[in-house]
Amino acid sequence: GWQGNDLLVSRADEGAPWTMVIDPRTGEVREELGAAWLPTVSPDGSTAAWWDGSIRLGGDGVTWVPDKGRLVVGPWPGGLTDAGPLQVIDRGAIGDWEVQWDPAGRALAAWTTGPDGGRVGRLGLYELESGTGRAGLTTPLFEDPSAFRRFSLDQRQLVYATPDDKGGRDLWAVKWNGESVGRVLLPDDAMVIR
Repeated sequence: GWQGNDLLVSRADEGAPWTMVIDPRTGEVREELGAAWLPTVSPDGSTAAWWDGSIRLGGDGVTWVPDKGRLVVGPWPGGLTDAGPLQVIDRGAIGDWEVQWDPAGRALAAWTTGPDGGRVGRLGLYELESGTGRAGLTTPLFEDPSAFRRFSLDQRQLVYATPDDKGGRDLWAVKWNGESVGRVLLPDDAMVIR
């Protein structure tokens, strides 16, 4: 991921998650952030989502995957040292996830799947409180329990796909304006370019 113009690189250090900030031009390690695994930072850099827990080698014997822990959102990078403000997006057995922020940093979308991974998982869209950056996790703007991983989040618009009953996919657009949320099925020939 990115933190401003710097790279966020996560790696396993003796089997434990470790993330650092690296200058992409020089390769210099600017900062060691600690145990946040695969963080995704908000556009203004004040908030992030990351795996907070242990990791293990996946079935291929090469890839590191979440083990025990939780997917959280909290102040960045302050949430790494102060567990109080962290909010849990999903806890327990997660095989994979993706988190995106809208360009204005007013909402985030999180997709998670069970411990076996897979292409289909749960997608949630959450508004962020102005001033605090806290996500409305208990009152999502929208949720779909059967969404494909890849989705696109823009200002007040989420586009994602679900499996259809013919083995293909249905493409959906969700829009919100602060008072209401609507979802519409897009035409079969629609294509999302991120």
